[in-house]
Amino acid sequence: MALVHSLEESAHPSGRRSHGLTDSPRAQHVAIMASRIRVRAVFILLDALVVLGAYGIAELAYLRDKAPARYWPHFVTFVLVALALQLAANHIFGLYGRMWRHAGIEEARQIVFSTASVVALLVALWPARHALGFEKVPLNVVLIGGLLLTAGFGIFRFHSRLFAWQRGAKRMGLRVGVIGTRDAGAAAVKDMMRNPKAGLVPVAVFDDDAKTHGLTLIGVPVVGRISDIPTAASRYGIQQLLLAIPSPSQELVERVLAAGDAAGVAVKVLPGVKELTSSHRSLPAASRSREPRIEDLLGRGQVDIDLESLHRAIAGRRVLVTGAGGSIGTEISRQVSGLAPESLVLLDHD
Repeated sequence: MALVHSLEESAHPSGRRSHGLTDSPRAQHVAIMASRIRVRAVFILLDALVVLGAYGIAELAYLRDKAPARYWPHFVTFVLVALALQLAANHIFGLYGRMWRHAGIEEARQIVFSTASVVALLVALWPARHALGFEKVPLNVVLIGGLLLTAGFGIFRFHSRLFAWQRGAKRMGLRVGVIGTRDAGAAAVKDMMRNPKAGLVPVAVFDDDAKTHGLTLIGVPVVGRISDIPTAASRYGIQQLLLAIPSPSQELVERVLAAGDAAGVAVKVLPGVKELTSSHRSLPAASRSREPRIEDLLGRGQVDIDLESLHRAIAGRRVLVTGAGGSIGTEISRQVSGLAPESLVLLDHD
């Protein structure tokens, strides 16, 4: 049902095409409100069909050996009462004022609360079913119909998540291995899945926590530790590694860089919260990943130094860098080489 997403886009101000630059704010407001009313009307109509289908299936399944004439009039009365209560509950729980493209656990909880409250109310009204005119509708129809109703609302609103595996096999892009299974890692995987146009496809997750191995993170397998990256890279066709751990330690960054180097795969770092909120807000967070910096290896912010003074101290002199084979030594050697030394000697005990 791509209809849900297209309806949401048409109801959003940025999704409406402008037919002229002279539209007054009042006219734009009226157009937006009309679009929202149209979208809600369609949602209400689809929800009504789900209610009729859920309780209808429950009624037919329970009374399949009875003649329809014996229960049909009572069922019509019952389903009209249930329909009115359910649509009212959906409105109260805010199911007609959400953007379902980005729906999550909170929206799923509201669906359950809405249907559960209606089932509870119908059960509470059961002693008065004779007065209401649906005494021949079994109580089991209410309970089974409520379960079917919850499933129907969920499938209708979360179909893009439930059937994402169909699109996943066809997705093309840079195959990414995500390092980290906590909140940042999950957010990075979700971000890439929600934004296929970014051209990033999560194919594997790595974490040193052995309890996560063999599990999946939003459908992406957790395949092993950071040390397993070199062997897993070819198996999963990984083309890029994304370090999705907030404020990683120097030791962790060095291990990830070493694993990426052994696998022949480039390493990117997920930006921090400050970087995410400072620029390019329209781009997915995973698309704003950056190259590792020297401060990531130092475990602190980069210190600004007087390059002119350093140039005078190094230019024309013979310079020895010890520990030059490590990540920090490599960066120091690179910077010293740009200051015109007479010669540069690299020394390392490895």
